[in-house]
Amino acid sequence: MRYYETTYILSPDISVEERQQIQNKLKDVIKKHGRLVKEDDWGRRRLAYAIDHKDFGNYVYLVYEADESTVHKLEHEMNLIPEILRYLSVRVKNVEPFLPKVEQQVEQPQVQE
Repeated sequence: MRYYETTYILSPDISVEERQQIQNKLKDVIKKHGRLVKEDDWGRRRLAYAIDHKDFGNYVYLVYEADESTVHKLEHEMNLIPEILRYLSVRVKNVEPFLPKVEQQVEQPQVQE
């Protein structure tokens, strides 16, 4: 399994409850087929250009460990949700900055001399 990061932009017109439902739905897709490492809600930000006549969007950032098929399932799910304006998923080569310190120690075996 590899590490991926996905950033998606939600419509600013939806309520907090709807936003939480969408976030939970996408997290469930990841947890069903992989492992969520980090979730960060960046909040409402101005867009660089208008998307669907909207100047603002709610940004959400995810880092997760999964197979490539899970990324496709997640992106398919995001395509079906009209409140998601844009998304981008990329593979992460160096995941150490995202891991908690305890987990970093487990993944990096110590060399004994």
